[in-house]
Amino acid sequence: MDQLSLLKGINFEDYINKLPWNKSGRKWGKRQLTSINKIVVHQSLSEGSLTAINNYLISPGNHISPVLGCPHIAYHIAIGKDGTIFLCNNFDDITWHTKGQNEVSLGICVLGNFIGTGYNQGSEPTKEQLDSLDHLIKRLITNFNSKENPFNGKNIYGHYHFGKPACPGKTISGKIENFRNGIITNINRLDSIKDIQLALISLGYNLPKYGPDGFYGTETKLALCKLQTENNIPISGYADELTKNKLAILLSTK
Repeated sequence: MDQLSLLKGINFEDYINKLPWNKSGRKWGKRQLTSINKIVVHQSLSEGSLTAINNYLISPGNHISPVLGCPHIAYHIAIGKDGTIFLCNNFDDITWHTKGQNEVSLGICVLGNFIGTGYNQGSEPTKEQLDSLDHLIKRLITNFNSKENPFNGKNIYGHYHFGKPACPGKTISGKIENFRNGIITNINRLDSIKDIQLALISLGYNLPKYGPDGFYGTETKLALCKLQTENNIPISGYADELTKNKLAILLSTK
């Protein structure tokens, strides 16, 4: 397992060194990637930009490290209003986003000030943010999952699971609970042959001759037929909407 494989299939902008670091030279602790057993989703509770949030967190007076400031923005990934996915820290960095979970979790922050439990003065995440979060979580579930380190929808949490009821807001919390309960509401990211092949391989359907090559061939068709047969889906050998939905559910609940 390495960071490149964990980011496979995710379009992102690398902001690790574009965002300023704490001037004192503070750095995060390090960990093995195999220690990551959950993803925790947050909202920024601010309409500030990614740079503004980073500048707040690296400065004294912030709510996490008020004396010296954090080494860097406290999340591994952030999602902007336009749906852009930003890589903010390396996955082996132990950032300070969720008390008691930092050593074993990956932190995602959706930028915005969203309505949440006990907090009714905010806004709602954009469609672009929700689509990017949906895609990101599905990819991370697939990329993290292995026999040695099983990963599925139950590994997805909101900050509200750890004592912050308003975070990441009611709309995103509903999406998280869908993942945790195996309910997939957006399957438009399983739209390429290679995506379908990777999903089939992750679920144990063999494509031994060509693997995930992005071409629709006999073995891909046979694997889809087998999936459809086992799940009482009309057998066509094609990834129609019903089949893609079942694939997404199986990936989330594996």
